[in-house]
Amino acid sequence: MEKHMWKVMIADDESYMLEAMENLIDWKKMECRLVFKAKNGQELLEQVKKNPPDIIITDIKMPLISGIEVAKYVYENRLPIKVIILSAYADFQFAQEAIKYDVCGYIIKTSVIEMLPGMIQ
Repeated sequence: MEKHMWKVMIADDESYMLEAMENLIDWKKMECRLVFKAKNGQELLEQVKKNPPDIIITDIKMPLISGIEVAKYVYENRLPIKVIILSAYADFQFAQEAIKYDVCGYIIKTSVIEMLPGMIQ
């Protein structure tokens, strides 16, 4: 019998971050499967509406739709999706805004590889 793998979608407007998350994070070890990568929040939300994941990992500031707006959409539509916010900013104001939408984590980008496994389990 195959173990349940959490479906994960990631979004970041910096292609090197998408690449790093895809290749440097041991998704299998966390019982996760990366199912979609988006370059902005709009691309991400379009995919979420078609095929909702279990977990979203999104940059806080992106063109078109921000990570906060993605978290707000998930929250307001009561979707059973864990949202983890990535940010280059250790700014409390951003974290405070994310908390309003019940995000389960706020990670500074330079710590994502070390911190992410603890937030998913």
